[in-house]
Amino acid sequence: MIIALQKQFLLTFVFVCLLTPAFGKDFFISQKEIETQSDVNYLTINPIALSHEGDYFLVTERVKDLQTRAKGSAFNLLVFRFENGRLARIDKILLPITHLLNVAYAGRQHTALVSGDHGNKLILVNLRTNKIKTIFEYRKSRPGFKAGEMLLSNKGKFFSTGWFYDRNQYWKGDYLVRLRIDRKGKVKFEKKVDLEDLFAKRFNDQGLVRSFYYVSDQKVFFNLIRLNDRKTSLMMYQSKRNYADGECHVVDEGFLISVFVGTDKRVFYIVQDEDKNPSHYVKDVTLGKEGNLDSNKRWEVKGHGLYSYPFLVDDTLVAIRMNLQTRSFNGYYGKEEDGYVMKRFLKNEVLGPMKISGNGKTYLLITPEGFKIGNFELD
Repeated sequence: MIIALQKQFLLTFVFVCLLTPAFGKDFFISQKEIETQSDVNYLTINPIALSHEGDYFLVTERVKDLQTRAKGSAFNLLVFRFENGRLARIDKILLPITHLLNVAYAGRQHTALVSGDHGNKLILVNLRTNKIKTIFEYRKSRPGFKAGEMLLSNKGKFFSTGWFYDRNQYWKGDYLVRLRIDRKGKVKFEKKVDLEDLFAKRFNDQGLVRSFYYVSDQKVFFNLIRLNDRKTSLMMYQSKRNYADGECHVVDEGFLISVFVGTDKRVFYIVQDEDKNPSHYVKDVTLGKEGNLDSNKRWEVKGHGLYSYPFLVDDTLVAIRMNLQTRSFNGYYGKEEDGYVMKRFLKNEVLGPMKISGNGKTYLLITPEGFKIGNFELD
């Protein structure tokens, strides 16, 4: 995820995450029903992910009980479990952390990875059994790894930005690492991308890297603001096995490219000209025999105005258009088979956290009154 985009997202209270659907009919779960079933403050929950099948929804909350917090457990992971168009139950999983940094979710494995205590503690959560296991924790006078802001999952594998330190707590470099977790819950931090080299040293004489989007250890998108003309190059880092064989490719260029999201095969991005007029594109980023992107197909995503907060999964693009005066938005989606012609599925909704399914059909919207769950409907 792009750091700058993520922070802007938080400011406007719209979160969109691409997972998988399970509901054939629309249904609504009221705030009253949620708070009646469990001691949950609906207004303070922090949405994490809709499950792979859409049969449960993950959020976090702060623990209210002061004695529990004093013992080192200040957060709960809540699992809203749905059955037959209703809320069946809410599971509470107490997390032994005093500070919550991030949560990543691996849908097919029904597993969550929690980073807490300022990146010094990692907890693996089995969402089938609700059991937890601390797989890493800071130990004095021992070398280790401190997790950074980005924690992600791709194809069941967990990755994290962060830095290594020696037994004297001296910094040993910033990396994107893969967390290799064995069946016993032991973890090894495998260096995958040297972030200082990729974002600073490699392009130090060409420009500045301002935003980036991590797909996996083998693919990272970032923008390079060129020093010579102040224009932007959208770049893609691609590797086969390790950082040493990784190469950077130019995806596109323009006056300003600051919003972009990608997958293993596609990237969506917005190019703004000097008058701030936006153009929207989806591009095939699979490397061919020639090893470049020069001849790859590019689709223009047409429409009036600016699409905001885009998310791309497989062949489906989801984005919104906001009305800041009314604090409402319309939701749109397009598929590759239709040339990414955007179609409206939500109209005049109040800005709020939303999770969207990976096949582009199902959404969960947190409204002021409760959860609104359903399938995309076209006007």
